[in-house]
Amino acid sequence: MFKARNIIDTSGQNMVRIQKRERILSIAIHSILSKVNDKNDPKSVRMKIMACNRDYLNWKIAMIESAQWLTREDAKRDSFTMWMSWKDSNKLRIYHKWLYHNHKFTLKNVLKYMYSPFFPAVFYMERGGIDDDYDCAYLRLWYQKPEQVKLLATWFKDVLDLETTVINGQYDIPCLVFCGEMKEKFLSIIEPIVSQVPSKYVNFRRVSHG
Repeated sequence: MFKARNIIDTSGQNMVRIQKRERILSIAIHSILSKVNDKNDPKSVRMKIMACNRDYLNWKIAMIESAQWLTREDAKRDSFTMWMSWKDSNKLRIYHKWLYHNHKFTLKNVLKYMYSPFFPAVFYMERGGIDDDYDCAYLRLWYQKPEQVKLLATWFKDVLDLETTVINGQYDIPCLVFCGEMKEKFLSIIEPIVSQVPSKYVNFRRVSHG
């Protein structure tokens, strides 16, 4: 169903279009996309990202702005987190349509645009962890529909050749789990990207390398 793509820069630019799209979508999945109440631009959509770790927020900002597609708004800060937002009437409107079907979140329309370890690395930094007692790494899935979980498991098999299982974790939130050899393979695939964020990598190194 899903197939990894060899990314070739035929345009002479530093980053090809599908890389830019994958970066923004991978972060947008874990962010807030909402319609903007703006009488001058009623079709506009705003994306807001947040992080408790300043270096992680700065890394996400750099990844988004490397595409040079979105218009930055002001940063906002509360006592524990910092927010950044962008507004755009084209790209983000399309991404909002892909990610929300009948006002419900879905990955169905965006997984076909994911081709590299960047997507699972962001997923892990946002919603992942390691359980040493069971020798497993996991990703928490905040949507409950079985077909969504199955699609994500299929993506990992087709694109990264990773076998996964699904378990219900705390509060019956489903988790996609990588155990044994699959755990080691999964962590080695995402490590080059996670290592770009020191605050995330410190914990990653501790739990994955002992």
